[in-house]
Amino acid sequence: MGKFIECYWRFQFLLIPGFNPPIRNDRKDRQGGAVAIYVRHELHAIERQDLHTNGLESLWVELKASNRKCLVGGIYRPSNANNDYWQRIERNIDKVFNENCHNIVITGDFNMDFKANPNNEMARLIASYNAQQLIDTPTHSTERSNSLIDTFVIKNHNQVISSFVADPFIPDLVRFHCPVVCVLKFNKPGQGSYKRRI
Repeated sequence: MGKFIECYWRFQFLLIPGFNPPIRNDRKDRQGGAVAIYVRHELHAIERQDLHTNGLESLWVELKASNRKCLVGGIYRPSNANNDYWQRIERNIDKVFNENCHNIVITGDFNMDFKANPNNEMARLIASYNAQQLIDTPTHSTERSNSLIDTFVIKNHNQVISSFVADPFIPDLVRFHCPVVCVLKFNKPGQGSYKRRI
């Protein structure tokens, strides 16, 4: 029964109105977890598999709108990750920041509290690329603590309209993650006009 449920989950996904089915990077070595990115119908997106790093739960998508390119990445760092996993994250982010792209957005659950330790490994890596971490309020709550472990990192912070922590999807839970939101100045592609003789 367990194998059936696992296979069923791998072929099912949550559909969001107005969005394409998610681009996904599922865990292959154990149950649970995965990284997924949803893209609105009107945006052109391709998965950038060349930016993946083996052994890292990450996913990279290239968005194009109005002749501008944006690289969007989702990364998950397990709470029990060792130093080797951290080095994979560094290599992956280095590879992306060496791309010829001015608009880079990284989001994810890094399982390091930016509030309790603002000089953690991730904060130092962000500073080394002159990028900016946008979220400044707790995103994860338990019975005894609140922490800021889910974040947005952006290369070109002039493109940011707003960023914030939204309410959790399921209210009244004792343990929960809140969604983080980032709104960018990015023109939507316009509909072309066509001349017709009637």
